[in-house]
Amino acid sequence: ELGHTFQLGTRYSESMKAYFQTKEGELKPFIMGCYGIGMARIIAATIEQYHDDKGIVWTKEIVPYHIIIIPLKEDEKILENEELNETGINKRAAKEVFEETGYRVDYKSMIKLGENGVFSTPGCSSEKVYFRGIEIEPEMKRKNITGNGSLMEEGSTLIKIELDTALEMCISGEICDGKTEIGLNRLKNYLILKNKY
Repeated sequence: ELGHTFQLGTRYSESMKAYFQTKEGELKPFIMGCYGIGMARIIAATIEQYHDDKGIVWTKEIVPYHIIIIPLKEDEKILENEELNETGINKRAAKEVFEETGYRVDYKSMIKLGENGVFSTPGCSSEKVYFRGIEIEPEMKRKNITGNGSLMEEGSTLIKIELDTALEMCISGEICDGKTEIGLNRLKNYLILKNKY
């Protein structure tokens, strides 16, 4: 049983004075009806009809996900939160700096911008973004940026911009990346707290 149909007759149309006019000009109340479908009942009925000895076999119409991607480590264990401790985040941030810019930085020098990560799309995604800062010097730049013997696909040219100018560029729309804007504001707050701004 997935739903119900109710024949309401003229009970509510008469009380609300909901009438229609016949071709003879006579006013008559609408004959009403309604139906209800139980969302939870649909799930239960689907499971009852579509299952095997291993459990639920979702239909494509109501399956929660069409594709599930699970990142695996070399030992084929599911990637767990072990990389999300502070050291792991800093190492990943340092690797990202190198891949994007060619600057090899010490992960131990990473500045933590905020205590917690933020959800990239609250309510829709479990991805969390963590913000780190690092001071770089020209001598940190590698002259040849290569991956496994080939040129890396990602590469950025760094330009020096004052923090206030960068924040103004966010307001004007010249910088329109949300993560960048959050990072810049967190950096400003960090510098204010350290009396360096």
